[in-house]
Amino acid sequence: MKVFLILLFALIHASDAFAQPMYGNMGRDGVMIYYEIVDSIDKTVAVTSCNRGQPAYHGRIDIPSLIRIGDADYRVVGIGAMAFAGCDSLTEVNIPPSVTDIGGGAFIGCRMLKSICLPHNLRVIRELTFCDCTGLTSVILPDSIYNIQQHAFGGCTAIDSLSLPDTLHSIGDFAFFGCRNLKHVDFQPTWLQHIGDMAFGGTRWYEERLDGLITIGTSVYDYKVDNTCLMMIDVSDLPQPVRMVEEENPFRHKYDKYLSPFKTVVLPDGITTIGSHAFFGCRNLCTIHIPVTVTRIEEYAFGRCHELTEIHVKWQTPLSINPDTYNGLKQTACTLFVPRGTAHLYRQAEGWKEFGQIVEE
Repeated sequence: MKVFLILLFALIHASDAFAQPMYGNMGRDGVMIYYEIVDSIDKTVAVTSCNRGQPAYHGRIDIPSLIRIGDADYRVVGIGAMAFAGCDSLTEVNIPPSVTDIGGGAFIGCRMLKSICLPHNLRVIRELTFCDCTGLTSVILPDSIYNIQQHAFGGCTAIDSLSLPDTLHSIGDFAFFGCRNLKHVDFQPTWLQHIGDMAFGGTRWYEERLDGLITIGTSVYDYKVDNTCLMMIDVSDLPQPVRMVEEENPFRHKYDKYLSPFKTVVLPDGITTIGSHAFFGCRNLCTIHIPVTVTRIEEYAFGRCHELTEIHVKWQTPLSINPDTYNGLKQTACTLFVPRGTAHLYRQAEGWKEFGQIVEE
């Protein structure tokens, strides 16, 4: 909530700081829509919030692709930050294909908004754009989307299914957090490189995932455990992440050959990212093997892994990592295993030189 308020405060004051003259234009639906000029030379405008003292946006709004200001036509290319924020009676917005940018918090708190179809030229869904749109049941994301930022759909409790485009590169922190009825997530993102902390926290989709390693695309999103001990899991062999419990394991008859007394995780080749908090708090994780294909390890990935005593890596040159990657882990009590001939490099590298022992293998 603190992060939410900070972002909201920043958005409100950012919009005040860059306030421009506003122009009203009656839409086809009879609702007055207000605009700010984006570029007077290119003759482009963006939808902005209502004038003070004017009725809030309500009902259905059809945003045109062109409006008339004076004796010139202006192209509608954006929806400004907080433009429709808190418009409780807004039920539908039709956005023209000319719109290429929607500002942060544009629809935050529009609790009656039922559906939204985003234009095919939109590339980014900014922070808080649809946060707390509790009536939103349908979202169609165009193939042009490559980045969904933090809290973009947070608290959209009516969304029950979601299809993410293959072009998606990044999902921000808490992007779908609190979408408690979100059960079906359909995506095979080819280019996904980053999944933020708790991006799907508080959703049925996440809660119903089997305990074990959760990967999305080439990213390790999370290691989900049922307050139990980690056993041996080599995800390159397992057909799917599995639920591991010490006693009365319901999957033991099927996966028994993969278990051993070692509390180890072996990440398969092809994984490129270990996401934020991926193994956070896995208190019984003792050993992890990281493949050379990993190019990014995010903050707190191994935070509070108090029993982690061995990390095996394959990079000839130490990977640059976030300083908080091992927050809460006693690195001096952990041994780092590195390729032959590289120990001297790791003993000088930030984030790696702090390990108690660095051993070549």
